[in-house]
Order: sequence, then structure tokens, then C-alpha cells
Amino acid sequence: MVIHPFKIGFTILLMMALQGYWNPVSALGQAFYFVSGKVGSQETGQPAPLIGKADQYLDEIEQDHGSLQENRTATPIGVSFDFYRVDGALATGFGMELNRYTKAYSFADNSKVQLEVQGVLFAFSTYYRGEFFFPYLALGTGGYSAKIREKLAATSEETSTTKASFIDAAPSVFYYEIGTRFPFGAWGLLAGWRATSAQLKVQTIAKRLELGGQTAIFGVYYSY
Repeated sequence: MVIHPFKIGFTILLMMALQGYWNPVSALGQAFYFVSGKVGSQETGQPAPLIGKADQYLDEIEQDHGSLQENRTATPIGVSFDFYRVDGALATGFGMELNRYTKAYSFADNSKVQLEVQGVLFAFSTYYRGEFFFPYLALGTGGYSAKIREKLAATSEETSTTKASFIDAAPSVFYYEIGTRFPFGAWGLLAGWRATSAQLKVQTIAKRLELGGQTAIFGVYYSY
């Protein structure tokens, strides 16, 4: 059974509200909130260490339609909201992120595949509140969906060009992330590295497509 990521996020927020987590100051410490805009360089051809699997879908198309003409690097953009409870120099909390990317592939015989990918992520996160930087670690889950468009050239005189367009979702998503925030008052910069496992089986050829991979992340945030 697949648990919908929006239900996970709603459950987390509801539990926090019921437990008084939103109170800015309590016996547990002070609350801090971060709103971030992010951009990344995502290597979908590099599986996430320990949790990922190699992509099969594009390799399978290459066998019939010739070499892939582009690299497998995508450029996701996203926005995230993180909320922490600070106790001394250590902070713990939760985060949510929405991100998306598009990627077009072409092959030697002019076959084409286009991806429009959207993700929503939820994570438990902790960071060290240092004087000049805030290193953090996040572990999470979520959901990824993709609109896939195929235009595959004929491979013989007996076949013809095929076209397909459909939307599918990865049944399970897991990720971990390490990084650092660099504060400059209420504003700051962040840099991180994320490993994501988000695989789906493509309907047309029943092969695994990796929507995640390894991502270098850069961004700017505002805290309050």
C-alpha cells in the first residue's frame, strides 16, 4: 500500500499543532523558521548511495534507438519551509519542500523523451547552531510524479513511429541530505548535497526510471 505524501505532511503538522509545537517560546526552547528558495544540479544517472538503483529506462531505449545525445543532469528549482525547536546549540524539527524540473532527451535516430517532474518532500531535520554557519542533516520521504512524453522512431520497415503521453508516480520515495546554512542576519545562503531514491516503472516498456539521484543544492533563505 502506498501512503500519500500529502497525508504524511498533514499528519506531522497536525501532531505538532496539538502538542503546542508552534508556541514560539516554551520549556523546550525557542522556535525558528526558515523559508528557502533553491536551485540544484541533479544527476539522475547517479543512483543515491545505499538507497538508490540504476536507471533502466533510458538504457533500454538506447539499445533500440542509438546513443543518448544529452547528459542526465536536470536543474530542479524548489521552495521549502523548515521549522525548528532550538535547545542550546542544537535544533531539531521538520521540513517540507516542493520542487520540479523538466528534461528532454533525444537519441541517435531522432527519437525523443520529455519529462516533467514534480516532487513534494517531508523530512525530520537537525542542525547545529554555530557562530558562523549552521550545518544540518535531514532524513525524509515524500512523493514524485512525472509526465512522460515519448516519440520513438520506427526500428524496422515493419514498424512505425510510436507516440505516448502519460502521468505516473514513484510508489516510494526516500532521501537524505547534508548541508550548511550561512547566516547574514535574518537572511542567509545554503549549500547542500541530497541523495534521493524515487523510481517508477514506465508503462510502455516496463523498465525502471529514476526521478531522483544525487543533487548539489544552492539557495537563499529567510529566517524568523
